[in-house]
Amino acid sequence: EPCDVPVSKRHLDMLMAHMTLSDKPHLGAITEESRAQDSVDMAEILHGKDTMDNNVVWTVRQAFGARGASTLRFNFRGVGGSSGSYGQGEGEIEDLRSALSYLREHAAAPYLVVGYSFGAAVAAQAFLRGLDGATALLISPPIALMKLDFLSRVPGLDGIVVGEWDDLCPLAALYGLMAGRPVPVPIAVVPQADHFFGGREEALFHLLRDFPLPGWPEAAARPGAVH
Repeated sequence: EPCDVPVSKRHLDMLMAHMTLSDKPHLGAITEESRAQDSVDMAEILHGKDTMDNNVVWTVRQAFGARGASTLRFNFRGVGGSSGSYGQGEGEIEDLRSALSYLREHAAAPYLVVGYSFGAAVAAQAFLRGLDGATALLISPPIALMKLDFLSRVPGLDGIVVGEWDDLCPLAALYGLMAGRPVPVPIAVVPQADHFFGGREEALFHLLRDFPLPGWPEAAARPGAVH
């Protein structure tokens, strides 16, 4: 146990080490309820168990609904009511392609793919592999948990949103990773938010509602708008 790391986050460091440095089963932190929940949350990120009903995805839907956009939320294969099983990231890219194709048949352009955590990683891979006809906004891509060193090369990227205290998408590492991009991408930070944005949903809502997006109607001038 890393005793030189604050108690509030040392279990996260241990979990990340287990998940990234070993292929053996491991026991999550069970000494306190919130740490046990952190173990579950991190396992879900690693194995693609994000659902369309979590607080972040719901906030995204509310924010873009407030912009007058039609929104489509979906679960990846094997999650919630979706059929199939985890596709090792490859199947999830196909899920995204199918969802975007469906949206094009039922809503007018422009189209924006917003991915959160594992969903951000899937979206980034899809655009890197040629997904077109839309742009992307990534929320908290888990660069400390997954190999996402290609982010600076992802085309069609309109921006990245991250929490100030996100241990799975550390700001310094994210800035360093994106520094090599020829055309800078806006990185918007939600103050005092971690990877899960618990208690910071309202701040995330306002940021997304007012986030400047090329080709979209200009966001209304509101307090706290991002420019």
